[in-house]
This record gives sequence, structure tokens and C-alpha cells, in this order.
Amino acid sequence: MLKDYKLSNSDFFSKHSATIKLILFIVFSAVFFGAVTYKIILIPNGPVHEYDAHILATVKMFQEKRIINPHFLFQLLTIIHYYLLSFLHLPTYQITGVNQIITYDWGFTAFIVMLEVYIGIELLLFYHFRLKFQSTIKNSENIAYLIAFGVSICTPIFLLAPFDGKFYLGYVTPATIYIISSQVLLKLPSLALFILSPLYFTKNKDNATFLLTIAVLVILSGLAKPNWLIVMLPALGIVTLIHLFKRSYINWWALIVIIMASAVVLGWQYYFTFTNASPDTYKSKIIITAPFEVLGYYSDFIFIKIILSILFPLYITVFFWKTIKQDFLFSYGWIVFLIGMVYSGFFGEAEPYKFAGNFCWSGQIACFMLFVSAASVFFANCVTEYPKDKQKIILGVALFCAHVICGLIYYFRAFESSFA
Repeated sequence: MLKDYKLSNSDFFSKHSATIKLILFIVFSAVFFGAVTYKIILIPNGPVHEYDAHILATVKMFQEKRIINPHFLFQLLTIIHYYLLSFLHLPTYQITGVNQIITYDWGFTAFIVMLEVYIGIELLLFYHFRLKFQSTIKNSENIAYLIAFGVSICTPIFLLAPFDGKFYLGYVTPATIYIISSQVLLKLPSLALFILSPLYFTKNKDNATFLLTIAVLVILSGLAKPNWLIVMLPALGIVTLIHLFKRSYINWWALIVIIMASAVVLGWQYYFTFTNASPDTYKSKIIITAPFEVLGYYSDFIFIKIILSILFPLYITVFFWKTIKQDFLFSYGWIVFLIGMVYSGFFGEAEPYKFAGNFCWSGQIACFMLFVSAASVFFANCVTEYPKDKQKIILGVALFCAHVICGLIYYFRAFESSFA
């Protein structure tokens, strides 16, 4: 009888192994990202962060029942969750944050929102990698879990940190900056748009459901933070011109929907931020800066740090070009990154907000997409050449692991210290 019980358990786990692994991955992601987010938001006098200001803006938006900033998705989601969690009767005692005071109920609600966002990013990465890997490598599901987690935390290889004490400033990090809610939130809809991008140039992908999906994702991405849209639009323009030159297929309906949805949200945000006579946040204007003036204000060795930020995708571009040159997502990832660096290097806002670095987020989100595409093509296509190019594959894996290890170091620093 005991033998039958063990066999039945074994059958159960074998039949449901994929579901069990998925649940464990979700739980791991919740604990890993939840730990640092809980520390940042809900532990009094925690690490330097921007959550307090965003949460206080949420409370103001809730009380006054009006939009008070141009990218209000975090505030909107937190208010929705505040209603959904009302049955918990959360305590309302005050928490001392970074020079500002929030209440526990709003802090906990924001924590739940961010937990869902982190899990969403992890799941989206996992399903993308699993689809890419399943036809080329064994144990594709397990590998997809590892790569999804690695890409979500990888940072620049900060070799200069012993000299200048900077682990973030001056680099172009693909990793999540745990202290800023809008930057984390931006990744979720933007990543979906990036993964879907090959379908904008694929036949039979212009049905109403698909078009509505990308329209919603564009609006959500813009309302999280406009930095991805201002990178994506010119990148798609360049890809479209290339397809026109090659006489390749273009899904015009998809591109028209993207342009129209982007124009609506970006147009409103531009008015709200730069031309509104009485803005709720601040009034400013866009300026052209000296080359990399904003990045250079906070750190030296900018160009070395940019190289250290993208060593892994740069390496596979140089040494595996014949293998990866036909991969649409990887080529698109490089176009996106280069455009993102134009914003990071040459755009800013007028004083006194010149060095706020709001356009630098375009380079950051673009760098993340480059890493997603690089990991996709490397582990799906390049590693299959292992017997032939053993040393090159090993070095590529080592570089990817170096980015991930630096990400783990940065993660643990986020519990106690400044993001710098």
C-alpha cells in the first residue's frame, strides 16, 4: 500500500511538474523582489528611494479625484488595489520614509502592486525564452527560468566601482532600479510591445484582438513613463524603411494603431508637462545638452562605463554575427538601444531640472530590451555551436553570468545603501 502511495505521488508530480515549477518560480520571484521592495517601502528610514513621493501623489490623486502627473499608471493601479484590499482593514499608522511620511495602508497597497509587476515581468520573460529555446536546446523550460531571472537582475559589469564607488551612476543599466516605481512598472507593458514587434512585420496578424492589444499596451507603457514610446517610434520607423527598401511585408494596420495610440498619450503628456499654464508638478521645457552632459555630471569614465554596460550583447554581436544577423529581435534591440542612447546622451530639461536625468530612462529601458534579445538569440542559436566554438560559447556564458553576479551584488546593496 505504501508502494502504491509513493507511485501515485510520483505520477502526480510527473504529470504536474510544469505547473509545480511555475508556481515555485512565482513564489521565488515574489520573495526575492518582495524582500527588497518591502524593505524600501515599509521599513521606516530605509534606503534612499522615490516611493514616498509617488505614494503621496497617489493619496493626493485619490483625495482630489483628479490626475496630478503625466504618467500616473502607478497611482491608478495603487488606487484600484486600495479599493480591492479594503476588506483587510489595513492599519493607518504613519511610516517615516525619506524626508516624507506615508501611512501603512497606502504603503502596503503599493507594495502589493509592485509585487504583481515584478511577477508579471518574470513570467513574460519566462514564456518568451521558453518559446525561443524549445526547438533548439534540451531542458528548455528549466533554462528559460534561469535566463528569465538572470536577465531581470543583470547590471553593468561595474569594474570601476573600486575606483569611484559608483555601482550605477554613469552606467546604462538594463537592471531594475528597485527604488523607483515608475521605472519598474514601465518594463511590463514595454517588454510585451518589444516581444510582439516581429508581428508588426508578419502576415495575418492584423485581427481586431491583436490591434486592440497593442493599442492598450502602448497606452499603458506611455502612462507608466513615456521613455519607451519615444524610443520605440523612431526605431519602428527605421525598421519600416528597411522593409520598404527590401520590399518585405509590413503590417500597416499594426503600425497605424501604434502611431495613433502613441500620439494621443504622448501629445497629452507633452501638454501636461511642458505647455500647461498651471501644471500640477512643474513646468519645464526640453533642451539639447552637450554630449553626455547629464550622465557625466554624476560620474566620470562615461564611455568605458557604457561599454561595460553592454559587454554581453556587444560580445555576441562581434563573435557570432553570422549566426545572429538574421534574428529580427536582436537587430531591432540594437536599433532601440542606439536611439535610447541618443536620448540619454543629448536630451535634457531646462534648469533647474537639467540634471534630473529624465531622458536617461530611455537608454535604460532600451538597454534592458537589448539584453532580452541578446539572451534570446545567444541561448537559442549560438550555444548550439558549442562543439565547434567551445571557447567562444564559454566566454559568452561567462560574460552573461558576470552581468548577473553584478546584479546580485547590486540587489543586496539596495537593502542598505544609496542606488549610486
